[in-house]
Amino acid sequence: MRYPIPPVTRERLAAWLPTAKITPAPHGQADGVLVWQGPRGAVRWVVAFKNHLPQQDIQVLANRLAQLIETLPKLKATTRALLLAAYVPPKQAEFLRRRGIDYADDAGNVHLDAPGVLIHVEGKRPDRTNTKPRGITKGWVKVVLAGLLRPTLFEGPYHELAAAAGVTAPTVMTCLRDLQRRGLLDARGRHRRTLIGRRELLPLWTHAYVNTLRPRLNERRLRVQKAVPDDLLRRVQEVLKAHDIAWCTTGATTALALTHYYQTDVTEIYAAPDAITDAVARELKAQPTQGEANLIVIEPPIPNLVRQTTQDDAVPTAPALLAYAELRYHGTGQANDAAELLLPLIEAPDAPTT
Repeated sequence: MRYPIPPVTRERLAAWLPTAKITPAPHGQADGVLVWQGPRGAVRWVVAFKNHLPQQDIQVLANRLAQLIETLPKLKATTRALLLAAYVPPKQAEFLRRRGIDYADDAGNVHLDAPGVLIHVEGKRPDRTNTKPRGITKGWVKVVLAGLLRPTLFEGPYHELAAAAGVTAPTVMTCLRDLQRRGLLDARGRHRRTLIGRRELLPLWTHAYVNTLRPRLNERRLRVQKAVPDDLLRRVQEVLKAHDIAWCTTGATTALALTHYYQTDVTEIYAAPDAITDAVARELKAQPTQGEANLIVIEPPIPNLVRQTTQDDAVPTAPALLAYAELRYHGTGQANDAAELLLPLIEAPDAPTT
């Protein structure tokens, strides 16, 4: 078992599911397998434990649990996923139930729905001292993003990761210590570090991007008259190239290019907002607006994410990871559906970084 399940959680599981046993998961990919001989036959749960669930992207975790079920040997037993946590917030609990995933937390919230058992308790809140996030800062999000896009940066000198993330070397050191504390980074010396928990880090980083970094990124909102998305994108490409402005698409615009799903009336790009001067806006036939916009220029979260285009370049796109995070930032039903289609592109071990 990779992570110890807290005694309070074990005690409650024993009360809810008498005679149930937790055993190590095959190949060590999950935190354990819970097997219970119920009145209507055997039930087994693939178990994942998350100590900081409120800071995690629940959609990524749900997808991961579905994949873990596939790693179990085929048996004549009902097989489900069980998420254990210090605390499961109400919105995350509702999402888990819709996905058919059981859960239990240290505060006493639980949902177990399998042949022979139906237990549902909700509304209990944890002690505030147990839910305070630790180590998650704007700099943390930038450092982790740079490392996720180029994992070798975690292994090299601090100054290289600092330059890629646009932060100071002390910020990098603080972030790497935090990742090591969380069991996500194997650190055996100053230059012997390896990311070992990429799958576990993805939902944590996504939640941090959405709540900690993205609200602080500068934006310029523009309204372009009589412009359909394809025409607007071509206009953006022509004008920004003429002015040597580095840029790339993100959010739904990138997701559409990668998955051919979810076209919106809003084009989102990463570019320095102050590079879109009034003169550039006029060439785009755009007017600044504080209200409804169909072109949103977002400050790039890290340096060197965007680049100038050449004559033969196709439309530049952000990495799938950032397009996913932008969709989760919007959080609408369609945006979440589009984000889920991007998950295979960001969760695979050989996932493309650009």
